[in-house]
Amino acid sequence: MNHSLFMKRSIFVYSIIVWTLVQIVSCDRHRLVAHGFVNDPQDSILFDLKDYVLPASEVDLWNVVKCDGYYYFCFHEQMRGKWGGSHSFLMGASEDKLHARYISLPDNVNSISSIFVRNDSLMMKSGEDQFYSFDPKKWNWSPSAPDNDEKGTLYEDDDWIVKHASHGEFGEVSWFIDKHSQEEYAFVELNGGFSRIGNTFYVVTLSRIYEISDPSTGFHCDSITRYENAKDAHLLAHHFFDAGYKPMKHFVTPIVRFDEFDILGEYILPDGSHVYHNPFEVFNEYLKADTTFVASFCASDTLFCALNTPSGLELAKLEDAKLVPVHHFDKSIGTNYPYHFFNKYPSIAAQHKYRDDSNPSDYRLLLVINTEAGSSELIDIAHNGNTLLKLCYGR
Repeated sequence: MNHSLFMKRSIFVYSIIVWTLVQIVSCDRHRLVAHGFVNDPQDSILFDLKDYVLPASEVDLWNVVKCDGYYYFCFHEQMRGKWGGSHSFLMGASEDKLHARYISLPDNVNSISSIFVRNDSLMMKSGEDQFYSFDPKKWNWSPSAPDNDEKGTLYEDDDWIVKHASHGEFGEVSWFIDKHSQEEYAFVELNGGFSRIGNTFYVVTLSRIYEISDPSTGFHCDSITRYENAKDAHLLAHHFFDAGYKPMKHFVTPIVRFDEFDILGEYILPDGSHVYHNPFEVFNEYLKADTTFVASFCASDTLFCALNTPSGLELAKLEDAKLVPVHHFDKSIGTNYPYHFFNKYPSIAAQHKYRDDSNPSDYRLLLVINTEAGSSELIDIAHNGNTLLKLCYGR
């Protein structure tokens, strides 16, 4: 073989090998894709917090949302000591690179009230009740107008909008508002996660699933009990009874139920006292349910539910008014109490339902489990599989 030709070929092959090695070392991570269900972390995100929190403070992951290809994390810092203060801060990470970056607050914002997603954009409500939208390309905030009564909207599509108002011990109500006729139908004490498949609504509460095939079975509201008139005037439970609301007439029987509450009315507490029970109302400390609902989402025209069972987190689907197991995650998620407590392990830190990019008619569910101090697991669940990331923010 010609020596010159041999050298050229050797140099070419060597260059290809070097180029390949450089690509392997320097390339970005690939976006995780669900191929079936997994129980162990496939990758991790490391949060370097030393420049943003005090050395003697405790940090807990408080909320996570996902939109436009980014995960956004809201952390809560609690200073130690009887008079220690606290504050929240944000970080974001692309689902492609999984590299966490700090998100500075606007100059005139001192605290975070909440974060949420609107029109596939991250939104923040400040402690001063101002709204801002986040631009991941510029990595900064822009002032935004508040959505009128956004907090009161539980569900909306082309035909219906579901509104809700609660006044604590005075009661709560959900209104189904027909967009075509403007008629309103109320269900006193009904609240939960609302979904629609075909013409049927599903309401998932802490321990029950209600199926509403015809919202007009609810109480047909008059001018006084319509949402706009009732939501701010404390015109709730007893006003509906005065207007003709009858629990047994405007009641929907749950198709799935884990609690032992007497849906017919009276319940006797352990101390012998009697409590009147509205059909839709469940007090957590009395329900005696060993399984509860964590969250729900719809995909492939099916309702899927994440359950907290005695053996851990489980995904199930609703078929013929029964729950059918889909996958059991080998993970404990702690108490079934529906509120997150600081530094409680394990516990659900966040749940976020969002549209599936590959099929916009389907939803996915984002669950975050705080497993121990400085460590969480982020489970991104579709109807046919999930991805799982380990989140490390210990110091």
